[in-house]
Amino acid sequence: MYAISPELYRKYRDEVLNLSNSIQGGRKRGLSVEEIAMKLGLDVRDVKEILSIAEKDMPFQEWEKADRFKEKRSD
Repeated sequence: MYAISPELYRKYRDEVLNLSNSIQGGRKRGLSVEEIAMKLGLDVRDVKEILSIAEKDMPFQEWEKADRFKEKRSD
């Protein structure tokens, strides 16, 4: 199992979410995990873990809105 430190998570959570598809809200295409990692100088595994934890921590309404947006884009 891969884990990141709480400090790393807190430091990059908001920036990773803002760059990803998680909360783009139709403004523009979010960056891929690989693109985020390169932009922030992080390991791809760190970005995946941050996204995994952060998406679980998102308020339900935000998560639901992001999920609907993702579904529309995949149609």
